[in-house]
Amino acid sequence: MDDMYRCNPYMIIGDAEIVNGSFSYIFEEPLDFELIRLHVIKKGAPVANLIIGGDEENFGFYGIMDDTVLEIPRAPNLFQSFTPDDLLNRELLEIWKTMNEYQDSYADATDPESKVNISQTFREKMFAYADTCKLAVPCILAINEAGLSGFDDRTGKNWDKLYRRFGSNSYLPSGLNKRRYFNPIWLLVLIFILAGLIYYYFRSIIRPKNKLNQLSIQERKVAELINKGLTNKMIAQELNVEVSTVKSHVYKIFNKLDIRSRNELIVFQKWMTS
Repeated sequence: MDDMYRCNPYMIIGDAEIVNGSFSYIFEEPLDFELIRLHVIKKGAPVANLIIGGDEENFGFYGIMDDTVLEIPRAPNLFQSFTPDDLLNRELLEIWKTMNEYQDSYADATDPESKVNISQTFREKMFAYADTCKLAVPCILAINEAGLSGFDDRTGKNWDKLYRRFGSNSYLPSGLNKRRYFNPIWLLVLIFILAGLIYYYFRSIIRPKNKLNQLSIQERKVAELINKGLTNKMIAQELNVEVSTVKSHVYKIFNKLDIRSRNELIVFQKWMTS
């Protein structure tokens, strides 16, 4: 296994031996979302199998996050699915080719305006690629590369489209979902709803108090006696007025407080004092 570093000393980040069908590898740093290129060689095969672009090369791409568990099905044609001609590999290699061209052009640019134009062109290519590609992993890689400069409105909308297309895909876990774009329209709707609730709350508190302030001193006394359960005749005796006067006060109280019965008045006053 040590010979493999002579073939690709800068690209190989580590190796793991397959034991009873399983292997493990611990990365030095926590992973958000990384795309790794996994090479598989048959036992006893020459190290030349690891030369990228070689005829005997067997590899595949995998998206990984922290604690990712890869399950590669056991099948007679396993190595055939790892060939460079595989559709997934071709799509990802195309993205990598575009990324390398962008990095070279950006490094050669001499003025800030040129660098901005090159970056914008690259972003447009990546977004267009994500719109047309039918495989989830290349789309994720394309949008991720396009959004490295910042999680802006455009990047967010493309993540939204990706979730609509591949929402059940295992490469779109909840951890990645935290970066999803929040549409400002929903923020405005939320603000509007909160403003409405606040208005309704204060209106329900302040307006009844204003209604109570509309009652005269005598009407308030009548309302308090009604709350104690007194009849019109008993209220008239308590206030030393005619029963007709009490009825007139009750009528005005009902109109000013927009209620229809003594029970509503009692409930209203209990609510105001609670």
